[in-house]
Amino acid sequence: DAASLAALRATRGALAALSAWSEPVIESTLRDLGVALNLKPTQLFTVIRNAVSGKQVTPPLFGMLDALGRDITLEAPLAPWEAALGCKIDVPTLGGSVTLNIPANAHNGQKLRLRGRGLPGQPPGDQFAVLRIINPPAETEAARELFQRMARELPFDPRVHWRR
Repeated sequence: DAASLAALRATRGALAALSAWSEPVIESTLRDLGVALNLKPTQLFTVIRNAVSGKQVTPPLFGMLDALGRDITLEAPLAPWEAALGCKIDVPTLGGSVTLNIPANAHNGQKLRLRGRGLPGQPPGDQFAVLRIINPPAETEAARELFQRMARELPFDPRVHWRR
């Protein structure tokens, strides 16, 4: 939403201005930012935590930011055909949307780097897009038939490594 985006942009600016990168400095800076934005700490920290980790609950925010440095991670959902064939997707970053090239035969959990798109600073951090392949629902007869055809025509066993 617009309020979260504004908070993230303000966070980006506040963190970019830091000359020292440590847990106490990050915490103090973000607490001051929350006051300036008239946000309760939990409101601001939840938005930041979600943007940095993709999760609502993680280890303590300031320690996590200190440990991660200026790098951030985003989960990038893909349809199976996008992963198999390769594609280009628009990925949100702190500095705006960028196009990311997904290589053919991409796999679930694969990490792709967007250099310099993490938290700003000297040097700026990177943003990592972790690919997550999401199957379409097989809720119609046509969809189920397509999956059954793929099962027949594609010689693929994702568990073959179990039998080695």
